[in-house]
Amino acid sequence: MNLFEYEGKQMMREYGIPVPESHLITSEDAPAPMAYPFVLKAQVMTGGRGKAGGVKVCENEADYKKYAHDILNMEIKGHKVHGLLAEQMMKAERELYLSITFQGVAKPTLIASRMGGMDIEAVSRDNPEEIVKMEIDPFTGLKGYQLKYLAKKLQVEDKQDLFALVKKVQDAFFKEGLFWWRSILSAWWTESSLLWTPNLSLTIIPVRCRRKWRSWRLQGRVFMPMKLLSRRRPPSLTFLWTAIWA
Repeated sequence: MNLFEYEGKQMMREYGIPVPESHLITSEDAPAPMAYPFVLKAQVMTGGRGKAGGVKVCENEADYKKYAHDILNMEIKGHKVHGLLAEQMMKAERELYLSITFQGVAKPTLIASRMGGMDIEAVSRDNPEEIVKMEIDPFTGLKGYQLKYLAKKLQVEDKQDLFALVKKVQDAFFKEGLFWWRSILSAWWTESSLLWTPNLSLTIIPVRCRRKWRSWRLQGRVFMPMKLLSRRRPPSLTFLWTAIWA
């Protein structure tokens, strides 16, 4: 299961992560939800929407009507647009990239970069030294020395503000993950031979505005592939832990 941007941002609000004001639009006939100017963003399950014309700035009513019609009727990389997120415009002083992922790694891993997230794949390819990766202990979270190293690598002066944002993202990641891990325990007793294994990844693009770090763009994804597992013996906590981290 993947989350649309508007769903991910709603989840972030629940964990106290500051995000811009936004409203979901599902019809091109809907009135403008906020004062101009604002940004219209296609809600699709793929990246590259900006380059495909799925993100537009509305300066007035004419812009809004045109872009709402155009974006709602387009496809991006074969994905139909399911709605529009009208979002407050903010003047960014600086942009970072911050992600906590469980995809393709042995342990939950924080990935960050001081070069922002617009072309994070290009940064990883051309400037790998600008990518910071840290394994996170799921019981204690990031250690103090890890946070200090992160602030140094990201060249952030207001360390406490950054630490607070990282902690909130970390809390969201593990608490949402715990929800799915509980589903794993339930799956052992409700399915004959199937175990759902979640693969959670939360990514935000922190933008510094008015001396505060805010989450500007956000992606929230929850992957739930199935694995066939034997139920010949009752699962112990150790066995479940192995299944989770497999």
